[in-house]
Amino acid sequence: MVTSREVSQADWERHNLVTTRCLLRCLLLLFMLTGMAGCKAPPLESTQWELIAMGKTSDLLSPLQETSITLEFDGGDSTLRGSTGCNTYWAEYTADGESLRIANISSTRIWCEPVERMQQEYFYLEALSNAERYELRGDELQIASEVILLIYERI
Repeated sequence: MVTSREVSQADWERHNLVTTRCLLRCLLLLFMLTGMAGCKAPPLESTQWELIAMGKTSDLLSPLQETSITLEFDGGDSTLRGSTGCNTYWAEYTADGESLRIANISSTRIWCEPVERMQQEYFYLEALSNAERYELRGDELQIASEVILLIYERI
């Protein structure tokens, strides 16, 4: 036979179990929401890209034929490197949220023919040095300044 004291003890334990589960769910939800509130753009570290278009947003152009312009963000040390389709370049970068700053760009200094390749290289490195923000959309990376847009696909 169950006494009223045993029933209330069983009810109390059931109540504690339900309350504990509810509290854990609330904490998990709070943790998820707090993490989402401080969301940043996905990290660029250890990613590799190939340029598919560049220019003013109203006048995007593909890179010259037979040139491959690449960009690789190294893992963890805030450096990047790549190819301009002629020379190799490297730089430092800082990404915070959607903000992107690229500084101290250096490159090898090989002359490439035709002269349009050198003009493309100059335009590209200038655009990188003026980068202000980035956006990742799946396998596409967009780096933008106030005027110029660089669009890459993941490689």
